[in-house]
Amino acid sequence: MEGSESLPPCFVPVAPDDEPLLSLETVKRVEREQPCFLNGFNEGRAKMFERVSTCLTPQRSGPSPQRAVYLIGDSHANSLSEGLMASLDGAASVVWAAMGAGCGWVSARVRQAEYQCREDDCSDSDGAQNCEAYNEAIVAVFEQVLQPCDTVVLHNARGKYGGTDDDPWLGDWWETYDDQAAHVRTLQAIVTSKGASLVLVGDGIELPSEPSYCIPTPFAPDAMSQCTLEYNDANDFDEYELYRELAGQESTYFMELAPLMCTPIDGGPRQRCDATVPGTDTISYHDTGHLSSAGSLYLWPFLCDFFASHGLLGA
Repeated sequence: MEGSESLPPCFVPVAPDDEPLLSLETVKRVEREQPCFLNGFNEGRAKMFERVSTCLTPQRSGPSPQRAVYLIGDSHANSLSEGLMASLDGAASVVWAAMGAGCGWVSARVRQAEYQCREDDCSDSDGAQNCEAYNEAIVAVFEQVLQPCDTVVLHNARGKYGGTDDDPWLGDWWETYDDQAAHVRTLQAIVTSKGASLVLVGDGIELPSEPSYCIPTPFAPDAMSQCTLEYNDANDFDEYELYRELAGQESTYFMELAPLMCTPIDGGPRQRCDATVPGTDTISYHDTGHLSSAGSLYLWPFLCDFFASHGLLGA
């Protein structure tokens, strides 16, 4: 296929009809079966702490410290988990705990915006209260379990740094952004104080249409154009400025996903993106923003290379 020479090794293209996670119904069923994807969790604060602690307990063996990688964030982290686990299989113990439904690693002001709380402390929103418990549980667990040579991976949707067109932040945008930036810096301080490293993974792209509407057929050969977009500069993405700033500090790294999901136009900075893995007909998203299983697994060689090249897997 066109562009296949740029694919990572070991990636096997599949036809869209062979992608089981293209069906949203299937996705929701699979998500419900994931004990560490805490979407809609409503069992109370104590149970939240218990679940997060269980999910973020790595398998360590032997007398010397064993490397562990902890993935946290929102539903986009859940989508990334399959590729991350495949990329580090045998090199580190990978554990994860993600929370969707407007949550993730998010600050109080973002919770107010996401859950549209009427009260300043969001006491009127069960979802916001559960989200707060998730964030507090992350802090408590990391204070106990992080060791030198461990790595924490944060992956949030771009909307957690600026809202979205469909779900805009109300009130003072900059106050909410600054509060979220401070929350990420708090995570950085906790991680680096333990001698561990922090990897900030930028978001992918937001498709203009659902991938299921974009699969070409004999009657609609140009259907993929409905899922095609172009962008000039990834630095315009809301999380990039913060992530680049933090990545200039010790033991903190920034990995961009968007360029990996797109193709440069005429060798320049402008990128063309659609619903497929570059160079294939494989559907890389199961909706407008979440990676499919194939899209996540496509990333594993890039994830492995990033960790290795930054010394996060040892010598």
